[in-house]
Amino acid sequence: MASITINLKKKNDGRKETSFDFANRLRTTLQKIQFPGVKFDLVELKGGPPAGADLEVRVTGDDFHVLNKILRDIKGIAATIPGAINIATSVQATPLEFSYKFDTQKLAINGLSLAQVSTFLKMAVDGIDVTKIFRGSDEIIVRAQYIPESVDTLAKIK
Repeated sequence: MASITINLKKKNDGRKETSFDFANRLRTTLQKIQFPGVKFDLVELKGGPPAGADLEVRVTGDDFHVLNKILRDIKGIAATIPGAINIATSVQATPLEFSYKFDTQKLAINGLSLAQVSTFLKMAVDGIDVTKIFRGSDEIIVRAQYIPESVDTLAKIK
């Protein structure tokens, strides 16, 4: 997921266009950009504390290279619009998501339960807190997890 935040100049600093009109104009421009698997979400943020950006564009998709290209394009478009200032972008990776369907009979034949396999997968992907150690007023959490390189692909997890 990536986002672009656009702050607009204050109206009394010479901005002629309302944030609503600006958002509609940008929305129209974004509709012309077509990439498979990419979704645009343009949101006008509400005024008032805490003060944030006047406008935010969210772009989601699976390919970081495509997202970065789109972000550069949108940032360039926004920079040409009078009144747009402090244009910032951010890209955030969303967690990998996958699902498995298990044959509980085959698990049982191999001496496993669905709960055991589920716990194993959680530990492989996220790690798992196994105990806490209290030393004075300090609490130390002991976490079991795989070395990240050993579970960084779905094939390795399988």
